[in-house]
Amino acid sequence: MNNFYSHILIQNTVAEYEIYKKGDKYKAILIINHSSAHLPQELSFWKEKGQWKTSQLLNDHVLYQFGYNIDNHILNSAIAALKIYAA
Repeated sequence: MNNFYSHILIQNTVAEYEIYKKGDKYKAILIINHSSAHLPQELSFWKEKGQWKTSQLLNDHVLYQFGYNIDNHILNSAIAALKIYAA
């Protein structure tokens, strides 16, 4: 899986994270922070029984945004791979 960038809304602040897979987990590194110095610099995510989890303290909406963006990227990558294979 390639690294990708994602905009996330955290506490009324738009932040851009670079997300990549490392082993069984996904890592998100803060790239751009538009107004708050208190956003997490690095986060880890994993999927457990179909639900996204993190060890950091995130509210459900922020966790949902990260999980949605990761799932969407995985799906788009799989579709692109199928198109290449079918061609």
